[in-house]
Amino acid sequence: MVGSVGRSGLRPDGESTRSGLGDSVAGVKWRFYEDNTSGLAVSVGPQVEFDNPTSSRRHGLVENDTEFALPLQVQKSFGAIDTAFNVGRSFHAREPQESDSWMAGVAAGRKFSERLHVGAEFYGEAARKFDRGYVLFNVGATYELGDSLSFYASLGRGIVGADRPDFVGLVGVELKH
Repeated sequence: MVGSVGRSGLRPDGESTRSGLGDSVAGVKWRFYEDNTSGLAVSVGPQVEFDNPTSSRRHGLVENDTEFALPLQVQKSFGAIDTAFNVGRSFHAREPQESDSWMAGVAAGRKFSERLHVGAEFYGEAARKFDRGYVLFNVGATYELGDSLSFYASLGRGIVGADRPDFVGLVGVELKH
């Protein structure tokens, strides 16, 4: 999986809104348990988030940091509805004591055709000591371009927390073997 996270809506008091390309994310997903009879699957998906060579860092939209994330995902199908539960931890290369965080999410979606899957998600992050964080709501879709290639996109916004983003967007491609 390869994607790019965009964040806009940063507006310090008395200034206009600043926006730009966010960090890029690269990762792999290893589904180590899958039971087609029960519709249950468990996977782990290590990821690395890194800066793009854009002006977003100069504008204060992204931090000069590399983040490593290790989420665990449990998926379960209930008829036509697919659900996913995620929990994990992120580790930062710079200032790990201040920046490391916990993450969790719950998502539900369904296939509308053989190639199109649409879903919604609540996702949150909390500081390592749970003293700050945010929750966002996100909607998105995955479109299978073939047996080994999918395109995905999502849009969301923060709904709870002082650190919540005004807008989050994600686009990417998924390569399957």
